[in-house]
Amino acid sequence: MALRKSELFNHIDDRLLLSIRDQFTEKKYPKSQFVFQQWDKADRLYIILSGQVSVQMHGMDGKDITIATLHPGSIFGEFALLDDQPRSASILVEKDVNLASLSKHTFNNLIETHPTLLKNMLKRLIGHLRKSNDQMESLVNLTLSQRTAKILLELYEKEGRVINVTQQKLSERLFASREKVNASLRALENNGSIKRGHRKIEILSIESLTQLQL
Repeated sequence: MALRKSELFNHIDDRLLLSIRDQFTEKKYPKSQFVFQQWDKADRLYIILSGQVSVQMHGMDGKDITIATLHPGSIFGEFALLDDQPRSASILVEKDVNLASLSKHTFNNLIETHPTLLKNMLKRLIGHLRKSNDQMESLVNLTLSQRTAKILLELYEKEGRVINVTQQKLSERLFASREKVNASLRALENNGSIKRGHRKIEILSIESLTQLQL
């Protein structure tokens, strides 16, 4: 059952999961289409069944900045349902996706009547806060080379040895210029840690990337 793969629904019993599943609506979105955009009214929660999307925010210069990439099993759009605020980021389809969505009304009813779902929501919120703190700590304490190695290892855990990513996307995630990120990747390639290709990076040595962070 696809919902079982998501962290919000992975610890609830099968009977409840079956009843929840029937309340979801599935819809496919093609590559380059927005599921929703920043400042839109929030009305649904989404779970990725297949495909890939990026989370983007408007930068100070007016350009969109990619802050995360989400894969099957990932949930997005739920926090804006809780505080009744507009969307804080845009969701852009990077690979054709099939999404399951739940209406705001149904979602709120579920977390009010099922304590396990509310507990899972709190865990997700705490996880987001910890991740934000970790990113801030990395910006302060790690060099760009260390941060590059760290994010490549994170992407490796999700995608495997061949990571589909552009230097522009990496620079946005690392909050650094494309030129500096290119220099950092070149250094990693020269020491045998990675191999660069067109819109992809192959991880050659997990050990050397890990060592760089120490």
